[in-house]
Amino acid sequence: MTLRQYSLLALKIGAIAASSGLILALSFYISIRMVVFGNETAVPDLRGQTPAESTALLQSGGLTLETVEERYDPRVPAGAVISQVPAAGAVTKRNRKVRVVLSLGTEVLTVPDLTGQTERRATLEIERLGLRLGEVSRASSAGPVDRVLAQDPMPGTEIFRGDRVSLLLSRGPRDRAYVMPDLNGRSVTEVERALSTVGFRLSRTTYK
Repeated sequence: MTLRQYSLLALKIGAIAASSGLILALSFYISIRMVVFGNETAVPDLRGQTPAESTALLQSGGLTLETVEERYDPRVPAGAVISQVPAAGAVTKRNRKVRVVLSLGTEVLTVPDLTGQTERRATLEIERLGLRLGEVSRASSAGPVDRVLAQDPMPGTEIFRGDRVSLLLSRGPRDRAYVMPDLNGRSVTEVERALSTVGFRLSRTTYK
């Protein structure tokens, strides 16, 4: 066998050995990935689902459900999932828990009695309860200026958070109005006497 033939044989043997090593390395990598990642699963999207529906979705991936909080949310029906951890699409180990927040729906509030309060105080109370100020109207009354005379809805009414409460405020006593008497043919003295009894004064007298 010539030197050239020995060289070609050595190259073939080296190539076969390298190929075998690559195959072994690739097989080892795949095996490791199956061991490490075969125990992982993608987290499903539970938002808007009920606990029963969420549990069914999680069981297929070997996950369990845990409710960590309940809160009011007008955008999500009562009993449905608002948010979750881990998030939808995340990869996690099997037998892990997915923690969720459930909705209590829209909060129902009782309208307070605002009559007699100042406009500012009534407005602050409305905002404090999570309600909104509606229309504000004014009417004359014997009560102090800017005090609440009436409200809509009435005190004790049940409404949802974010609903409006309208107010009717006092603008104070109405100016007194008088009907001008017929002064034709009366003397100046009689006219002055008649006007003074209702709070008027004769400003100018013209004789013709």
